Amino acid sequence: MSLRLRHMLERPADALAGGGTAGSPPWRRRWLQPVRRLSRRGVSWALADQALVSAFNFLTIYLYARSLSAASFGVLLLAYSGLRLLTALQGAVVVGPHNVLGAALEGLEYRRFTTALVVLQVVVATGVTAILAIAGVIVTYAVSPQYGEIVLVIAIIVWPFVSRDFVRRAFFTRGNSRAATFNDVISYGLQLVGAFAITYWDWGRSGPEAAFFVFGVSSLASIIAAVPHLRHEVAFDSETLHGMTESWAKAWHFGKWVVAKNVLEWFGSRGHSWVVAIMLGTGAVGTYRAATHLANVMNPLRLAATNYLPARGSYAFQMRGHAGLTRWVARVAVALAVALVPFGILLIGFPHDILHLAYGTRYSSHELAEILALSTVGQIIGFVRYPCDVGILAMRSTRSLFYVAIIPVILLATCGVALIHVFGILGVPLSLIVMNASLLATTWWIYLKLMREQTGLAVVKKPEAQ
Repeated sequence: MSLRLRHMLERPADALAGGGTAGSPPWRRRWLQPVRRLSRRGVSWALADQALVSAFNFLTIYLYARSLSAASFGVLLLAYSGLRLLTALQGAVVVGPHNVLGAALEGLEYRRFTTALVVLQVVVATGVTAILAIAGVIVTYAVSPQYGEIVLVIAIIVWPFVSRDFVRRAFFTRGNSRAATFNDVISYGLQLVGAFAITYWDWGRSGPEAAFFVFGVSSLASIIAAVPHLRHEVAFDSETLHGMTESWAKAWHFGKWVVAKNVLEWFGSRGHSWVVAIMLGTGAVGTYRAATHLANVMNPLRLAATNYLPARGSYAFQMRGHAGLTRWVARVAVALAVALVPFGILLIGFPHDILHLAYGTRYSSHELAEILALSTVGQIIGFVRYPCDVGILAMRSTRSLFYVAIIPVILLATCGVALIHVFGILGVPLSLIVMNASLLATTWWIYLKLMREQTGLAVVKKPEAQ
């Protein structure tokens, strides 16, 4: 699987960079320079990085699932989902523009753009910290001291937690997957060591607060370790400072619809946990998430695609146009679908055995086995559509992705709530399948529609230019 997947993912860049450029015009050779760099560095380190990150994350959450009570584990994951939402929001206006817009920049122009986004990252993270600190005080006195304490702890660790995502994905913008891998070994390795310490010495017996401190300390360590590598990619000169607002405007113009899309996607994908918490309690959240967590063994592929493919799709579109992008999307979609087959066989075919192996008798009921199998089906359906998302992103139609993201929110508020009310936590994976199937069909339709519209527009404009 790995050789086949690697070949398919590298093929677009190889095709762009290959074939010789001695007779190519200067502009083509300039555009090919970053593509060659990405091709030389390859996808191997990116896949290795995501395998390590996913393994560390998987084991971290698994340790908490085994050691914490179902209620405490549910609270931990609800708060963690909030952190992931904040990461997605800053990723839309900072990380995403750097990955896509910064990928085509070179030299001083790239360093100035990176500098502007570094400053923006600091501003965003600091503002989020202040807002959460105020919210923590309000919750402590107006709602519950216990929940207020959790919000205050999150306020303390949110700055490094969201900032480490910018650091690690800045490496991927330049294809420096090796540096990203070593940095993630520090961050997520310390996170796993901290989780082991919490579970071994039973530091989490009073609640999930210790786990959040581990997230914060490990994230801060990764940021400190990355400074020597990234300091040459920033340029604090007068022209950079004067053009900073222009760079922010470009980032916002690119990411404003992605912000809305990420919020809607969060409600569509993680909103189930909050619905379950409201309707059935945090204990049900912990039970459901402990069972479905085993399906996250597929995360190395998902995270590798999220970090690596946007820049690849952008290059394929820039260098070969709509026809090249279509071929690239088709190849990657097939490669990812084939790569998911082994996971589907194990998780869908033998869910009860896998649950018993992971948790003993604690989470090995027949209902939870069905939940694990159905959740795996839903995740596979949702993952197969990602290459189309990248294609739409490469064509700069971020507004379309926003409209697509409305679908799961509507379905969660209607059939999702109804299914959870009727079937309990078994209704969560059922609604997930309905949502992701609808998203797959809609995303493909929008992608093909954009492709027809843009290629038709190019044919119309060509005679006018002549």
